[in-house]
Amino acid sequence: MILYDASAFFELLKQETISKDSFILDLGIYEIGNVLWKQKNLLKTIDKNEANKFMEFVGVWESIIRTIPPDDFSKIYEIAERNNTTFYDSAYIHFAKKYALNLLTCDEKLYKTAKKNKIQATLIKEKK
Repeated sequence: MILYDASAFFELLKQETISKDSFILDLGIYEIGNVLWKQKNLLKTIDKNEANKFMEFVGVWESIIRTIPPDDFSKIYEIAERNNTTFYDSAYIHFAKKYALNLLTCDEKLYKTAKKNKIQATLIKEKK
């Protein structure tokens, strides 16, 4: 089973290859919204219609895949301290390990940290 971080979810959403047998952290939905905002407003790689279309897809997929609610804050913080990673990246590592999930990410640093922590992880390359 799969745990998507926001970058992988967005990339695979563009490619229309999201797996139904998957998980995302509950904060991930907000991160995806932020990715869309950044793509439209800062990077100018999508327009308003594309952003709206993606948000509709996110809404559909959010009801299909399972979200993981927050818990184990002290364990996540320990991972952050031990690996010098952000708290939310550490949350992905924690939950991938806790539930034996394959972490999919476009973030090379998160991927390397996951591997260092013996987490099954897959690095997704972004298509231009």
